[in-house]
Amino acid sequence: MAINCHRIVHLDLKGAPPKISYIVQILPLLKEWGCTGLLMEYEDTFPYFDNLKFLSNSEAYTKENVEQILAEAKKLHLEVIPLIQTFGHLEFALKHDNLKCLREVPNYPMSLCPSNSESCEFLYEIINQILSLHPNAKWLHIGADEVSNIGYCGKCRKRRIPKEELFLGHVENIAKFVKKKNIQPIIWDDILRNVPQETLLTFNLSKMVDIMVWDYRKELKFPDEMWEKYSKAFENLWIATAFKGATGPCKYATDIKYHIANHRAWLKLLPMLKEKFKNVQGVVTTGWSRYDHYAILCELLPVGFPSLAISLNLLNTGSFSENLHTKVSNDLKFKSTLPLVPFTLKDLDVECSFPGSNIYRGTLKYLKLREEIKKLEKHERIRGWMSTYHIKRKFANPAHLSSFLPNVKYTLNEVENFRCEMQNHLIEVFGNETVSEFLETLLDDKIMFLKRLVNDCESLMQIGAGLKSNSE
Repeated sequence: MAINCHRIVHLDLKGAPPKISYIVQILPLLKEWGCTGLLMEYEDTFPYFDNLKFLSNSEAYTKENVEQILAEAKKLHLEVIPLIQTFGHLEFALKHDNLKCLREVPNYPMSLCPSNSESCEFLYEIINQILSLHPNAKWLHIGADEVSNIGYCGKCRKRRIPKEELFLGHVENIAKFVKKKNIQPIIWDDILRNVPQETLLTFNLSKMVDIMVWDYRKELKFPDEMWEKYSKAFENLWIATAFKGATGPCKYATDIKYHIANHRAWLKLLPMLKEKFKNVQGVVTTGWSRYDHYAILCELLPVGFPSLAISLNLLNTGSFSENLHTKVSNDLKFKSTLPLVPFTLKDLDVECSFPGSNIYRGTLKYLKLREEIKKLEKHERIRGWMSTYHIKRKFANPAHLSSFLPNVKYTLNEVENFRCEMQNHLIEVFGNETVSEFLETLLDDKIMFLKRLVNDCESLMQIGAGLKSNSE
C-alpha cells in the first residue's frame, strides 16, 4: 500500500550537519521522490540567542540559514516540523555547568528532572526561541523518547507517584504550553508502550499530542495489545521508519537492503493502522547521524542518500521493485545498478553522480582500505616474526620482514593519499568540526598504526638478526 499521507524526511543535525548549500541542493530531489516535508532535529545547531546563546555549537546555523531553509522548503511546498528534545536526550544542554542542576541523576546528562520547577521554564524558553524562527509551523515534535532514570532524584521520590505518571505529567505540561500557541505537539511513543491504558486515558493525551511510533528493524516488534491501547488513547498517529543510522553506532556505510525491509514491514502493517486510527498523519523516514550527543558519527547524509532515495520512492509507490531500483539508479546517475549492500561489493569503485556522491564513493573506498589494513594486522609475518615480544626484545629475522615492509609502506601511502582526497570532498558539504571528527575517528588511528608498523619493521631490520636483548 502506498503512503497517501505525509512523507517526511528527518534531518538529524546533532551530528555532521550539512552546509545550507547542500540542504538546498537536495530539497528538489526529495520533492521529486515524494517527500512532503522535513523533520528538523536541531539540538545544538540551532541559533539560540540571548540567555540561551551558549547552547549553540561553534558551527551552528545562523538565523539567516534557518530562514533560507524555510524559504526553499516553502517554494517546494514542503512542511517543516522542528524537533526539540524536552525530557531525555538533553545531553547538549545538560552538559553545561549552569544546567547540571536540572539533571535527574547528577552524573548523567541525558534526562532532566520533571519535578524541578526550573526544568519547564528552561524548556519553555527553548521552545519559544525555536518557534520564533518557525512562525508557520503546524507541528512541533517535543521528543520524549528513551528517557532514562525517571523518578531517581530526591524531588521525584518525594512526590511518591509512579514513574509513568511522572513522565506523563511532564509531557502534559510541555504539550499544554505548545498547544496554547495553536501548534500540535508530537511525541515519540516508546516510553508509553508499557504504560497501562487506564493511565493513558486518565491523562487524556489524545487531545494534546500526536503519537509517533518508531521501529527501525527489519521485523517490527511491539508489545501485545499496544495498537489496541494506542488507538483508544490517541486520534492521530505518525509512524517512523529509518533510511540510515539505525544498524549500529559505529556504522559508516548504509545497508540499503536492511532499510528496504524496514519500510516494507511498515507498509504491510499500514492497512491495519488505517482501520484502527482516526488519522494516520504520515511517515517520517529517519536518518540518524549519531546515537546521542556523545557518540561518534555513524553514516553521513551523502552516504545514506541513495538509501533515502530508495525509501522515499518505496513509500511513494507502495512497493520495492526492479523498476524502482532502476529508476533510482538512473536518478543518481549510477553507471550500473545502485548496490544495496556495499559491504559485499568486490569492485568498490562505483561510478555515480549526485549531491555528495564523492563522499559516498570515498566511503566505499574506505571499506577496501580497511580490509587491506585488517589483512596486515593478521599477516603471518607480524604474528609470527614481529610480535610485541619480538619488538620489545629487538629479536627478529630481517629475511622475514624485508618482503613484508613494502606492502605496509604501500598501504600507508594509499591511506594518507585517501585522507587528503576525503578531506577535500568532505569540506564541500560539511564544516571543519565534522571533517575533523570523521578523519580522526576513521583514519588517523589507522595511519598511526601503519606508521608504527613501518618504524618497528625498519628498526628491527637495521639491528639485524642477533641475540635477544634483556626484556628490561
